[in-house]
Amino acid sequence: MRWLKIAFLLSFIGVVLLVGYCTTQLPSVDSLLDVRLQAPTRLLSQEGALIAEIGDTRRIPITIDQVPKPLIEAILATEDRRFYQHPGVDMRGLVRSTAHLVRHRNKGQGASTITMQVARNFFLTRQKTFSRKLTEVLLAFKIERHLSKDKILELYLNKIYFGKSAYGIAAAAEVYFGCTIDELSIAQMALLAGLPQAPSAINPVNNPKGALTRRNHVLSRMHHYHFIDDATYERAIAEPLNAGYYPAQSTVHAPYFTEHVRQQLIQKYGERVYTEGWIVYSTLNEKHQHAANAALQGKLLAYDKRHGFRGAVGHFEAPTEDHNTLAHWQERLHAFPKMGSLTPGVIVASTETEILALDRQGALLSINEAESQWVCAKTAKNCTAHTMANIGDVFYFEATKNNQWIISQVPQANAALVSLVPDTGAISSMVGGFDFNVSHFNRVTQALRQSGSNFKPFIYTAALEQGYTTASIFNDAPFTLYDPESQTTWIPRNDDRTFTGLTRMRTALVRSRNIISVRILDSINLDKTLQTLEQFGFGTKKLPHTLSLALGAGLSTPLEIARGYAVFANGGYRITPFGIHHIETTRGEIIYKNPTEYVLNGQDDPFISSYPLPHAPRAVPATISYIVYHMLKDVIQQGTGQRAKVLKRNDLAGKTGTSNDEVDAWFSGFNRELVCVTWMGYDDPRSLKEFSASSALPMWIDFMRIALAGTPESNLPQPPGLINVRIDPKTGLLAHPQQKNAIFELFTPETVPKKVAPNPNTGSSGRPAEDTELIELLY
Repeated sequence: MRWLKIAFLLSFIGVVLLVGYCTTQLPSVDSLLDVRLQAPTRLLSQEGALIAEIGDTRRIPITIDQVPKPLIEAILATEDRRFYQHPGVDMRGLVRSTAHLVRHRNKGQGASTITMQVARNFFLTRQKTFSRKLTEVLLAFKIERHLSKDKILELYLNKIYFGKSAYGIAAAAEVYFGCTIDELSIAQMALLAGLPQAPSAINPVNNPKGALTRRNHVLSRMHHYHFIDDATYERAIAEPLNAGYYPAQSTVHAPYFTEHVRQQLIQKYGERVYTEGWIVYSTLNEKHQHAANAALQGKLLAYDKRHGFRGAVGHFEAPTEDHNTLAHWQERLHAFPKMGSLTPGVIVASTETEILALDRQGALLSINEAESQWVCAKTAKNCTAHTMANIGDVFYFEATKNNQWIISQVPQANAALVSLVPDTGAISSMVGGFDFNVSHFNRVTQALRQSGSNFKPFIYTAALEQGYTTASIFNDAPFTLYDPESQTTWIPRNDDRTFTGLTRMRTALVRSRNIISVRILDSINLDKTLQTLEQFGFGTKKLPHTLSLALGAGLSTPLEIARGYAVFANGGYRITPFGIHHIETTRGEIIYKNPTEYVLNGQDDPFISSYPLPHAPRAVPATISYIVYHMLKDVIQQGTGQRAKVLKRNDLAGKTGTSNDEVDAWFSGFNRELVCVTWMGYDDPRSLKEFSASSALPMWIDFMRIALAGTPESNLPQPPGLINVRIDPKTGLLAHPQQKNAIFELFTPETVPKKVAPNPNTGSSGRPAEDTELIELLY
């Protein structure tokens, strides 16, 4: 007996010492008062719509007062019925757990309370050891002394894992039911309340049967504890599972833009981006992005159809075994992914009166044969769509506006579209290809392509800076250039293989005369030209230092070209394109503001009025910028961009661009408020067999039609320092007072022609104008 007392005393002392030691090692619970839960970063549009969540964790932090009472009751009935009565540890449960241990020689479930689970989830591991359990118990007591019951429950509801990357009850409601917690039914609340026991094993996506069994168990406990009455219990038990997987609901489809922003965030903040729950306010405009998606996919599909049908992408034979043919084919269709706006399907009926296809969801698609006749464009005259569509053939289909479908095909070419605000550089839309899931390569920011005639306005700007005027005359005639270093000759040609002879600079740009562009660059200082290009933001190391530069032989991305054209739209300032406006923490604290310099236009920043916006650096003089802008307006009114006149606006300017052999097609255009650049080409460069006026320009038109709808015309105002002068359109000299075919041209005072054109009545040669006569001619 004496030894037993000694053993008991020693054991008691040991337990006291162990408890004392563990108590000294307990972490501070003060951090729970300022807890920052891991949550994905949310990328929002200008309008505040969700574009994407960046990060694998789904969590939506909530406060306890946002949680419906029945949902709290479901949690308590399942996890900790006496939560509001015990001091952090439920002694009844602890006794039951100890009895289980004595009888079965294993630790069982451990009788964890909600407070103990908070202790474990925030501070401890899930390893089942006695020392961890003791620490968990002691920490639970400590948490209860420092925090209210409601605060502890709030932490639990935000922290606990519910499966499928859903952390917290609010995220779980969205993941499994696509709704907020206040929209859940009693049965749905019970299902969620039962998931923390085994979130991966019994969630309704992985194990619907197990989830249903667990849900009904929770409902029975709620009924047992009188949280719900008999009628409510019976209705809830009878309710179907009605659960699935609901990804984050984005209202703006912009995967290329999202990845562009994600890379910038990771570069600046590292892996924290995935867990901090920040809100990134972007520059993306919903209307513009929707228009960009539709324009790029629509015109890329139209281009592909113009160049011929390539046939079915697959063929299914009827199963030889006793299988349901349609069900068998539907399953096989999952090998064909959805591509952009196209849906894969298999032909199940093809007659002279009807073509039906089955899609991956088991729906029957009614095929519009009349609009599918394009598949016969390069085949026999007696071809019809239904003769081309055999039973079992797999095609991609395109939806029509009247709920019908057209036989289509995945384009082999690709495209890019980007738009930005010229005053700020804010990117309002970005589409880097036909389908991000097929190719993550962002052709807006990563595709270095020859810009062709799209680059000419920058060369013309350099010429104007070096003393030429839009009235300067150049000879559009054949000539040969010899390179002594490579001992090769180069004969530049116009796209139409014709020549116009003596031509004014304005006309040369409007009609995109290649030979004159080369002559202009040949006549000015190349080093100064490269300096001008640097002012536009182009890196001159990747540009050729030869005359081929005049024809856009250098490599540029669509975003770089857009930045350059913004200079013409904003009056001569160089902006820096950006997609992130500012970033807020979950507490509303602004941790980042875009530092890009802006062109002030008398307007406050739409997001943060107190955020000062400095002036952007000037790239070219306002007078030079405006003269080029004025010429680019003529490109649309009279030149290669005339198709854009269909928009019936007088504030548009732009330039077509097609590289050698029609490999790259561009159109860059703008008004005072918006710049948009479109590109089309093959990723493995080869000829499009079309000029940009037939491919890139229609894409630009489709975008601008929607983006500018409802907006007033916005022209760049003419800056001081320019005068309109009557000139002779043939010689570029001052028009003779008696000349009837004179036109007006823009000049700075120092570049006004000093000679008067010949008298149209006498044919006398041009002569220098007297000072008094010059003043009279000008004013």
